[in-house]
Amino acid sequence: MCNLKKLWLTFFIDHWGSEDMLPFIGNKNIYVSFNKCYSYKVINNKVIKTIEESLSCEEHEEADSRIIFHICQIDFDAEVVIRCSDSDILIILLGNMDHLKKSLKIWINMGVGNHQRYININELYRILGDSLCKALPCFHAITGCDYTPAFFRKGKVKPFKILENSEEYQLAFDNIISDDKEVLETTFVILEKFICQILPPCKVELEQHLLRVRYVTKIWRNAHLKHPTSLSPMAFGWTINGDKYDFVWFLGDQLPSSVADIIVQNDRVLEDNESSQEDDMNDTDKDSDDDDDDYEDASFCDVTIG
Repeated sequence: MCNLKKLWLTFFIDHWGSEDMLPFIGNKNIYVSFNKCYSYKVINNKVIKTIEESLSCEEHEEADSRIIFHICQIDFDAEVVIRCSDSDILIILLGNMDHLKKSLKIWINMGVGNHQRYININELYRILGDSLCKALPCFHAITGCDYTPAFFRKGKVKPFKILENSEEYQLAFDNIISDDKEVLETTFVILEKFICQILPPCKVELEQHLLRVRYVTKIWRNAHLKHPTSLSPMAFGWTINGDKYDFVWFLGDQLPSSVADIIVQNDRVLEDNESSQEDDMNDTDKDSDDDDDDYEDASFCDVTIG
C-alpha cells in the first residue's frame, strides 16, 4: 500500500473520532478496519473510539476477506447488506456460508443506476448447494482472478458447467486447502484432469499455477478465521522481484538442452513406427473398401412405402 493511501486512512480513522462526526454516527455503531479494527459510538454526546481486538485481522491483507471475517463474527440474528462492486466478495462469502454463527439474512448490493441490484445470498446458497459453494473459491482462482492468470481465451461458463455436474471435481476443489499430503496428491491429479477438459496446458506451468491456486483458495476458504493461512507465497508460485511479487511460470528448462534430446535414435523404434503407419494405412484402405461395398449393396435396395 502506498504511503499516500496509508496517510489518508490514518486521517480517516482519526477524523471519525472527532466531535464533527456526532450527527453522522447518531445511535449507530461504526466500525473501520485497517491495521486494527476501530469502533465508534456516541455516549453522553461524545464520540467514543475503541480498538476491537476480536475484530482486528491484520493478516487479512485485502478488504474482500476482511468483510467476510467480520460477518462470520456476528453473534446475533441480523440482516446484512454488503455494498460492493467486486465479484470476489460474492465468491468468498458463498465459500464461507457454513461458518456463520447465527441466522443471518445477507444481501449484496451491486451495480449503479439502472444496473443496480440486490443479490439474495441465502437463496443463492440454497440453490447452488453447500458442496458447489465450497468449491467456488478454488474455481474462481483456477480459472483466473486478481491473483492468478486465466487460460488464454477461455472463460468461466464452460468450466463452471463441468464443475456443476461433477461431485468428484467439487470435492477436489474443496480439498485443495487440506494439509494432508496424500489428499493433496490425489487432489492435484483430479484438478489436472479438470483443466485438461478446458485447455491442455504445459505440465510444468500447470504445477506452478495450482500452487498459486492453493495459496489463494486457502485464504479465501479460511476467511472466517483471524489467521487464514500459514503458507508463504514464495513457496507457492511467486518470487520477489524488487518490491513486488512476480509469477514463477515453471521450474527447470523451458526447451530441450540440445536437438539430440528430441531425436529418436533407436532404429528399432523407427521401424516399429513405420510398420505401425503402414498398418494404419491398410486399415484405412480396408474401411474405405467396406464403405464402397456398402454403397454398391445399397444401390440394389428397393424401398416401398405403403
